Amino acid sequence: MSNLWGDVKKIEEDIETLEKFKIDILMMIDFPLWNRLTNAMEGVCKCYINFIKNENELGILEDLYDEEKYRQIRKLEILNDMEEIKSNIKVYIKDRNEILKDFSEEKIKEFQDVYIKISELDQKRFQIMQLINMKYE
Repeated sequence: MSNLWGDVKKIEEDIETLEKFKIDILMMIDFPLWNRLTNAMEGVCKCYINFIKNENELGILEDLYDEEKYRQIRKLEILNDMEEIKSNIKVYIKDRNEILKDFSEEKIKEFQDVYIKISELDQKRFQIMQLINMKYE
């Protein structure tokens, strides 16, 4: 159990470091754009993570459903969801790129990676906390 708490502590330290870097990024742009940029970056993260989850589920459909009929139905649902995600992410990317137009593509990717990593770590921390709570029940 203490190993899990150690993992949570390490994740929280990593998130804190990334949050400081995120603030450094925000300091490079005009204050009135902070909220808009944060919304755009977090929107891209949410879409990205949901797209990856859908890709992963597509990869294991054979294991999830015994009947082909149900696999095909779920596959269509996932593919439709992925198309919707692609459509939604374009709005966030356009807004992000408009705000960061003075930065190179490489720098924009670096900024976005910070937001994605924070989202991934938050999710990992949440999953570990659920596991810890299950052990206490």
